[in-house]
Amino acid sequence: MKKTKYGKAMIATSQDYSASALVGINVDRTIQLTFAIGSGLAAVASVLYVSAYPQIQPLMGSMLGIKSFRCSSFRRNRNITRCCNRRIHIRNC
Repeated sequence: MKKTKYGKAMIATSQDYSASALVGINVDRTIQLTFAIGSGLAAVASVLYVSAYPQIQPLMGSMLGIKSFRCSSFRRNRNITRCCNRRIHIRNC
């Protein structure tokens, strides 16, 4: 992220949309690339998830999404010990 051209553009766009456009970064292309990478990673994750649990249901990713959201919101605290303890608690849910 920090060494490639598109990675730097993503970081700049996420920090300040208008300033990155003034500098010459194509903001629309950067946002499209970001969503394309995210969608691709989600597709790979879903294939791996279905290969581990061979059943397909409409709401099969909802609990996984809730757990990942909780983990990311706990990580914002910047306290590594508390995050690790809460991740263990989330796994046991």
